[in-house]
Amino acid sequence: MSSSTVQILVDDFDPRITYSPADKWIPGGGPYEHNSTTHAFIEGTGSFSFNFNGTGIVVQTTAPFIGENDSWAEVACKVDGVDIDTHTPPDASYHHVQCSTSSPLSSNTEHVLQVEVDRTKSAGPPFYLDYLIYDAEVEEEGRLVGPAGGNVRVVVDDKDERIVYGGPEGAWSEGGSPIEQGGTTHLTRTGGATATYKFFGTSIQVYGTLSDPASNTPFTASFKIDDQSPISYTPSTQFEGLVYKTRFFQSSVLEEGEHTLVITDTTENASEFILDFLVQSVSPVSLLTKPVSPESNPGSDSDSNNSISSNQTKSNTGLIAGATVGGVLALLFILLGLFFWTRRRRSRRGVVDLGNRHGEPAEKAFLRPAPPVNTHSDSSLQMSWAPGAVSESGSDAYTHHGPASSAITTNPSTYASNSAPASSSSSSAQPLLAHHTAAPLPRKGGQPPPRPVSAAPPVQHEDGGVRLQGQGQGEEEQMPSELPPVYRASYT
Repeated sequence: MSSSTVQILVDDFDPRITYSPADKWIPGGGPYEHNSTTHAFIEGTGSFSFNFNGTGIVVQTTAPFIGENDSWAEVACKVDGVDIDTHTPPDASYHHVQCSTSSPLSSNTEHVLQVEVDRTKSAGPPFYLDYLIYDAEVEEEGRLVGPAGGNVRVVVDDKDERIVYGGPEGAWSEGGSPIEQGGTTHLTRTGGATATYKFFGTSIQVYGTLSDPASNTPFTASFKIDDQSPISYTPSTQFEGLVYKTRFFQSSVLEEGEHTLVITDTTENASEFILDFLVQSVSPVSLLTKPVSPESNPGSDSDSNNSISSNQTKSNTGLIAGATVGGVLALLFILLGLFFWTRRRRSRRGVVDLGNRHGEPAEKAFLRPAPPVNTHSDSSLQMSWAPGAVSESGSDAYTHHGPASSAITTNPSTYASNSAPASSSSSSAQPLLAHHTAAPLPRKGGQPPPRPVSAAPPVQHEDGGVRLQGQGQGEEEQMPSELPPVYRASYT
């Protein structure tokens, strides 16, 4: 099976890098470091490790300035327990190659990079890890060899054949130095020079080299993705010499799919615009997907139309299935709602066989209005046994529904001042009555209040709600206005 090799960039904040001891690696960074981040090891001994499937790996660091009596940290790099090349910085620099493999590794085996740092033997600056780059093989179906979860960041060098350089004739020239990615660059000082790259992915970054701003006016370049508005970049002049691997542009998060990046130098005879490499975020399945060349391709329209037709067919099938399932569920919910509504409506209007403990039928009108009883009032509560009652003050009232169509109404403005807690549940009916019936009912001449006369038979409650007997001591027994609850033997 055929395969190709890509370079995967791993930033120092990647969770696959394990730092030890974790509390001695300090995160930081500067504008000329990748993504403006690094991890610094200041004192003692420490290490970091990284597991990967690939044929080679490079460790990139920041080498700071050191004093005459200082020295660099001692660094030892190993892959699978075998030493690899370690390079001492010749001078202070960004993007220093600290370690690298010199011979190809097996691509079908997971490897372990182990880097040990020693800052105990001499004084000097911290060790700064910036990023890693490893070579990975991609199989024909676009799968990375070995585990790879989520998107990966692929390095696209300026010499990649998928980048098409355009503009006036002779606008672009080639250059490069060992410190630049792949040792190569493309540069221009011609207004209207373009570089076009079509890719699959979710984002893209552009990196280049800044030349000495003292000799020329800084360049201005524009970056445009698809139909989005172009974004311009003009470098700062607050530096001297050359600054390598500087990020010129970073796109927003894009939908995964084919996109087109167009880079344009918009200035004439300004400082050189030097393109070094791109970093493309992409899922492993799309690594080998080759976008259509910016130039016309006779067969591309047919292939594209077939692909679009296939995708649309799949999308329409999914939409139809989803709509069918959704419609069936909606109809089911509507029918259930109508069923319960109809059942509740019938139960309110019809005659219900409540039954009793002895199995004798008892026909009672369900939710029949109870006969009126004495109403007790005080400064904090109005109570009524009539359904839908309203407080005497005329203000809105909270209604606590009790058994057999009874209702307790409270005036919120006065009830709030009472010591009894407010409650909206039906179980609060009993505490409210117990609290407010502590005061004696008003009487005339010490006589008990007249009992209301009602031709209606006693009400048979269907649950264990509160009962107002209204019967004092010494009174003759009379038929109570309400009877205890009777329950059905079973519910079917």
